[in-house]
Amino acid sequence: MLLVASILVVGQMYIVMPLYGAMASDFAVTTSAAAWTSTAFGIAYAIGFLFAGPMSDRYGPRRMMVSGLLATAVLTGLVAMAQGLVSATVLRSLQGAAAATFAPAAFSYVAMRVRPGHRVFVLSCVTSSMLASAVLMQLAAQQVVSALGWEAAFAACAPALGIVALGTHFLLRPTPGSGGTSLLSALARMPRLYCQRRLLVLYLATMTLLGSFVGVFTAIAIGGVSNDPHSLLVLRVAGLPAMLAVPFLVAFLQRFSAIDRAAAGFLVAAGAAVMASLFDGQLSHQALALFLLAGALAVSAPALVERIGQAAPAERGAATALYAFSMFLGGSLGGQAVSAFAAGGIAPALMWIGAALLLGFVLVNLSRRL
Repeated sequence: MLLVASILVVGQMYIVMPLYGAMASDFAVTTSAAAWTSTAFGIAYAIGFLFAGPMSDRYGPRRMMVSGLLATAVLTGLVAMAQGLVSATVLRSLQGAAAATFAPAAFSYVAMRVRPGHRVFVLSCVTSSMLASAVLMQLAAQQVVSALGWEAAFAACAPALGIVALGTHFLLRPTPGSGGTSLLSALARMPRLYCQRRLLVLYLATMTLLGSFVGVFTAIAIGGVSNDPHSLLVLRVAGLPAMLAVPFLVAFLQRFSAIDRAAAGFLVAAGAAVMASLFDGQLSHQALALFLLAGALAVSAPALVERIGQAAPAERGAATALYAFSMFLGGSLGGQAVSAFAAGGIAPALMWIGAALLLGFVLVNLSRRL
């Protein structure tokens, strides 16, 4: 249930990307104007994390996941009924706020209810599903929009989210909340987590992780292969097998500490990005490099969650909420930053992505000394 929910919920960030053209035509606006439906979701999604973490601590992760999934299901269905750009943008922002309740609660649930021996495997599965949703939901939306229109993509997701909410309620175990701590008090303590030097550098490393991941898709889209549908498809899906395979390597990965796994993942991903830039124009070689990059990031992401949870065990929900906030903030900034370099081709953009990942490697190692 956690994996399916991860794909459906986090995938709502990406599902709209193939729909811009159809929405622009239907609403009689430009494609860039239609992209505001993505921006509105992203802003609300990032802000929502700041509230979702303390609420997960207060009310319990399972209750937060169930209520958040139900709210997301209703709002997703309403997006499909939007009659104009303004209403679609407002509904997407509300959808983003509701969807933000899932990730912090899911990470807290795993920490509370999964035995330590299985925890790395489950975290790897959840984070890999969240990363894989970028590919899966875009591909699914592209197929739906060509046959049934943009509304069908949201209309199909709404009942699916409702079913997952019911499954989450009946299949996941109850999780207690702290109860007594008010939401405002919990929010007031969150800046203190950012002021802890060890957590701060880990959050900064988290920003480089998703920023680089989103940056790769940005570079692929506008870096010189977008006019070749076959090449675009190959590069987009190149990392998917690696993301799905990483959880099955947990028996090996658990031999190493979370901090070692995170550092190694950043270093391999940085090398893969540089390798991909050197193979500009060689599709098979670039696809292999992006396969390695995606797999390495799928190793680092759960390791960072685990390390952050270890650093703030008493405020795990708030700490993981800031992790999720940092990830999405990095993703938003990464796409914009890479677009400035991608105009000159995919190679220079990938070089800058490699530099960002190397910075993440340095930050992770710096956290050892703090």
